Amino acid sequence: ATHTDGVDFKLMTICKERFKKSYRHSLLDVTLTKSRTKSELRSLVRCRRAGVSVPVVYGVDLNGLTTSSSTSHDNGAKTSIKGNWDDHKDKCDWRGACLFLEYIHGKTVREYLESRTKLVELDTKTDRTIIIDQEEEPEIKKARHDHISKDNVRMSHENHSSHEVEMKQTVTIIEEDTIAISREIGIMLAKMHDANIVHGDLTTSNIMIRTGSKEDTSTDKSDNDTLTQTTKKITTTTPKLVLIDFGLSTNAASSHEEKAVDLYVLERAFETTHPGSELLVQEILRAYKGKCKHSDSVLQRLSQVRSRGRKRECFG
Repeated sequence: ATHTDGVDFKLMTICKERFKKSYRHSLLDVTLTKSRTKSELRSLVRCRRAGVSVPVVYGVDLNGLTTSSSTSHDNGAKTSIKGNWDDHKDKCDWRGACLFLEYIHGKTVREYLESRTKLVELDTKTDRTIIIDQEEEPEIKKARHDHISKDNVRMSHENHSSHEVEMKQTVTIIEEDTIAISREIGIMLAKMHDANIVHGDLTTSNIMIRTGSKEDTSTDKSDNDTLTQTTKKITTTTPKLVLIDFGLSTNAASSHEEKAVDLYVLERAFETTHPGSELLVQEILRAYKGKCKHSDSVLQRLSQVRSRGRKRECFG
């Protein structure tokens, strides 16, 4: 709780702090930290103006360069250093820079998709996929975070001539809810790219599903309760997604290449983290194409980026 001018109000905030890097030159550390914090702040503001759902910025503290306590004024207050850095470097402390952001109630898209999975059995001899009844497989929860577990590979020695191999794999469920989330992701990315902002780290861990409202900030809920609430709300309403972590974001006014790389990073994140989610990626790109002004050029570049990625995987 904060008290200002006789008014009490409550805001749950996240303080994103960039700490001092001791391995960098002090002046370089100050310059880079301030520059990157300002860049993230600009990206968040521009995204909100473009209609992209991102955390509200409540404040920013860039005054990390202050005199140490031994050189402070008599009243103990710290003052900002001005002038040549070399004249003051021995008596200064760098505290880092902070962004004070809205606390988002909910779960990440990654957590939600991992809760919407099914266990399938792959018969390598017949190349068939068999869906296993989850009620008969209570270990499905344990297998969620283990896409292809070594413990789930069984050798059938009944027929020693063929040695048939069966593998169990956890795959993402393709249903109305997961497709709705994918559609909203595509629309959100189209708005962001139309504002000439490239996120730089698009993964399902950096997209959140908002639950509740600001009035619910005082409610104490466990993680499991919040995830259950998220699952129930998506089935009845359009998912409210929030894009977070713009620490690597850049301004790409005329670079379709950077926007294509942005999409490729998200595509790879789905492929590696959520097996069987190809249809969800297709829905993201379909929604993106329908909303982004320069989608044709960006998607054409995306095809080129994919081909370069495949060559890198093949030849290192």
